[in-house]
Amino acid sequence: MAKKLWLIVIVSGFFLLCPLRGVLAWEYTQPVIVSPTYRTFGDLSYDFRDVKLQEYLESYKSPLSPYASFIVQESDRLSLDYRLLPAISGVESTFGKRIPQNSYNAYGWAIFTGKTSGVYFQSWEHGITTVLEGIRYKYVERGALTIPQIGKRYASSEHWPISMLYFLNDMETRGL
Repeated sequence: MAKKLWLIVIVSGFFLLCPLRGVLAWEYTQPVIVSPTYRTFGDLSYDFRDVKLQEYLESYKSPLSPYASFIVQESDRLSLDYRLLPAISGVESTFGKRIPQNSYNAYGWAIFTGKTSGVYFQSWEHGITTVLEGIRYKYVERGALTIPQIGKRYASSEHWPISMLYFLNDMETRGL
């Protein structure tokens, strides 16, 4: 009985301290389709998402940090959450730091199980646009609206959605 109680205390403590307890901010059932959000002050609108995203990516020394505005712009164009692509890059390549040389593929795009290389993009912008359009038209438009639904098609790992939620919650706790 004491061992069971001790185990319950340890597991509870883990969830209290773990960033994934967050499924408070980002939930498994939360859709990835969004409308752009802006801060307003009177008649003026301020959108600080690109600045916050750039700071976030810089904190990981990501080569994607100079493209934060472009990520937000393309995400808005496709009505996707602007944090989705950075989270994918966090899971797949430590935010673009571990990629096949000159591939600009921070997203594990078309890198199949057992392979070490996939699609090579011409630039970071080309990769960002291609992957976001792929997610929109090959996943979301075909009914994959949540991280677990996308994960079933995007990655072979059953842990992919959990890793995605980790980064999405991390961004949420940092004000993104």
